[in-house]
This record gives sequence, C-alpha cells and structure tokens, in this order.
Amino acid sequence: MKQEDLGIKSELPRGWIDSKLGYICSKPQYGWTSPASQTGELKYIRTTDISSGQINWNTVPYCSKVPEDIAKYIVKEDDILVSRAGSVGISYRINKDPKNAVFASYLIRFKPLEKVAKPKYIELYLKSHLYWKSISEFTSGIAIPNVNASKLANLDIPLPPLNEQRRIVAKLEKIIAKINTCQERLERIPTILKRFRQSVLAAACSGRLTADWREQNCDVEPAEELLTNFKKTKDYKKVKIKNELTIPFDLPLSWEWINLIEGCKSITDGDHQAPPKQERGIPFLVISNIKDGKLYFSNTRYVSKEYYDKIKESRKPIKGDILYSVVGSYGIPVMVNVEREFCFQRHIALLRVNKLLSNTYLLYILQSLLVFSQATAVATGIAQLTVTLTGLRKIKIPLPPLEEQKEIVTRVEALFKKCDSIEKRYQKAKNYTDKLTQSILAKAFRGELVPQDPNDEPAEILLEKIRSEKAQQEKQTKAKKKTKRKTTSTKKQSKTKPRQLEIPDLN
Repeated sequence: MKQEDLGIKSELPRGWIDSKLGYICSKPQYGWTSPASQTGELKYIRTTDISSGQINWNTVPYCSKVPEDIAKYIVKEDDILVSRAGSVGISYRINKDPKNAVFASYLIRFKPLEKVAKPKYIELYLKSHLYWKSISEFTSGIAIPNVNASKLANLDIPLPPLNEQRRIVAKLEKIIAKINTCQERLERIPTILKRFRQSVLAAACSGRLTADWREQNCDVEPAEELLTNFKKTKDYKKVKIKNELTIPFDLPLSWEWINLIEGCKSITDGDHQAPPKQERGIPFLVISNIKDGKLYFSNTRYVSKEYYDKIKESRKPIKGDILYSVVGSYGIPVMVNVEREFCFQRHIALLRVNKLLSNTYLLYILQSLLVFSQATAVATGIAQLTVTLTGLRKIKIPLPPLEEQKEIVTRVEALFKKCDSIEKRYQKAKNYTDKLTQSILAKAFRGELVPQDPNDEPAEILLEKIRSEKAQQEKQTKAKKKTKRKTTSTKKQSKTKPRQLEIPDLN
C-alpha cells in the first residue's frame, strides 16, 4: 500500500501516521431511540449527560423502551461516545464499566482498536483544537447542526507508535492535572473578591471602616445636627412612611438612621406608557443596559425626541443621579456619569440625592447587603419579584456626617481599586491557563511533548497489521456467508426435488 493512501505527512515525526478515526476504531454505531424515564433498570445516556465532560450517573435517566437486541447498545469501558446533533462533536470516553447503560440515538459510538490506538489517546485528541477545527468543517445543518457517522469516521487523527501513545497520555495526564488544580484555585478568586467587597461595604455601613477616623475627627458636625439643620431649609420635604422597617443595628453615636427617601429629592421610575420604538433618536435603557453596574448605550432601543420631551423632569436622568433596578434582577445601582439625553423603562428607579448625602456614598450603600436584604423584604410578587417605589422609599440607610461620608468613599474606592487590580491579574491568569491546555495538546499531537524512541514499532506497520486482520476477517465472514447460502440453497433443493420411485426386483 502506498504511503499516500495511508495519509502519511512529511511534517509528522518519524514513526507517526496521519490516520482516520474510522481506521483505528471499529465501525461507528448509532445509539438507541427511546423516551427517557425517571424509573427503570437500564440507564439511558444522552448528549446532555456527557456535555460537562463528566457523567453524573445519579442524573442519567432510564430507558423506557428496552431494545430487544440489548447487547448491541450496552456501553462498555473505553467506548467513546460522540454527539452528532445539537452540541455536535462533544465526546466522552466511558472511563469505567457502567452497569446496564445504553446510549441514545443522538450519540455515535466508537470502539478503539487497542492494538493500534489507546482509548485515552483518542479521548485527549477529541478535546484538541485540531479536532474541533475538523468538526466545524464537517458539520452541516442550519436549525440544528449535525454530523453523521461516516463523516466522523473520516476525521483525521495523527497516530504515533503505540508505546509513544502511552508516553504522551502519561505526560498529558500529569500536566493537565496540574492545570486543572490551578484552574480550580483560580475559580475561587471571583467569589473571594465578591465576599471581600461585601465585607468592605458592611464595614462602611456599620461605621467600622472609619472607626479610627472618628477618633481623630471628634469635632465634625454629627448627623443629628446635619439632619436638624437640613429640615430648616426649603429643600426639605416632610415625608410620612407607613409601616417603617425596623432599625437593622446600632450605629456610631455621630450617625443616624434615615429612610432612603429622606436622603433624596425624589425617587421615581421610568414612564409607565409603552414607548414608541424607532431606529434612531433618544436612547431608551432597560435593565440589560445596567446589568454590570455600568451604563451601556450599545444595543439600546430608541424613542423620538417628542416622546422624551413629554417625560417629567424628575424622570429624566442627569449626571449624578443613581439608577436602581426594581424588577426581576432587582438591586443593581448605577451612577449616571454622562451628560446626555436618555430615558429608561419603568423597571428602573431613579434616585436624585439631596444635600444630606454624597451620591457616591449612597451608590456604595445601595450595593451593600444591608440594602439588598431590605429590598428583598419589601419586594412583592411571586414569579417575578418587584421592589415597589413605596417599599424602596422606606429602606433604612445609615447617615454619617458629610465629612465622614467622603472618607468612607475614599477608603472604599482604595480597597475596591486593589480588588480590581487582583481581578485583572486573575483574568490574565485565567486566560493563560485556559489556553495552556490547548497549547499542550497541540504540542502533544505534533510529536513535541515526549521524546521519540527509534525502537518503537511505527504506527504505519501497526495500522497495516490491523487492516490485514480486518481484510482477513471480512474474507472469512464472506466465505462463511457464501457457504451458508450454498448450504441453505442445497437444503431447499433437496426439499423440493421429487423422490424417485424405487422399482422392486421382480425376478
């Protein structure tokens, strides 16, 4: 057989061969079609059960319709299942012999020929970018992408000598285990940072964050006097709160508890009328435009200038206002840090602070669990919680002296800046480790991960042996079928041949 027919490429290391998945596995097989069931005796593996890279047998359903030729579909250790529709190309190697499990029709099974290819080697290759690039070329379909067994069988796979496959697998398992450990540790960082930020905000709300500052600044105007003096000005509006919330905890002596509405000129929401949409005009923001605590003007809806001009001034955001989501994904505060015309949906509230509060201080307080827990307590609805304006207005917030509010902002921002720095380093490390696995896999399948051994039997010879064995088996199978057909035909003829009449000897 010519090297070209075997697909040998000059860039592969000596002893390697560019093979096909179908050459190194038995004939690919489609799975069994059956509705899934919550009860039964026969487990039913589907694409969703392998998509995470691990099978949780506790969540794998049962097969409600058991196949008559059950042995044909029972999965065994080292079987490789590949999804052929939807999540095309996702694969999983059965790493231990499961009890009574079959695979669904959206999966295709490959059984590696272990004399020429180690199952773990194939499994690792099916995780590489080389494989995924090939899959994207073979995939068809628009509504539901899919690939058939013959296309999968025709996928290229670089095949080293069997002993080198073992060395590659051992090396990859060792390296990938270290990468996975590193990734697991990295994944804890966002949670740690989130908790740290909330700890900072909790300390800010309780006064612990600036306890040392108060000791050194005893002469500042306490919040009680600040509140008393403010009530004497024309900006003060007396408000009555029904069913006031309880005071969450004790504050420092120079602080006071106030209702949120007492620290704001107004708390309102967006226009309740459905706005007329148009392709250009004034941006109309929805909750998705403030989802990360920032204002996003990309992918916004638009309304006409005429519609915007009719909105009340208290509902038109200005720089320094705070937007606060109140429906569904409630509890997201965002500072308006731009000077431009825009409006927003009624699922967002607008808070315009008065002279009692620093708007940046209030922004941080609104990010705290102190406010979020109260917002949850006053929220109404079942399917979708809604923080009503009435409920929002009576939320309790701590009022420190104005000078201390500024100090709180300074300290929170300094600590958050450190968090941001760590977060950037985390993201950089995460991107590196995410790429590292693919980099290592690429190196492995180029023959650069482990040294070659000139004494290893070349993969070409192994593959040729397997093909010869397959050809011999097919020849024997055909011969057996031919003999069987002849025997069957002879038997049929003997049954239909008329019996000869024996003439007795009369002499």
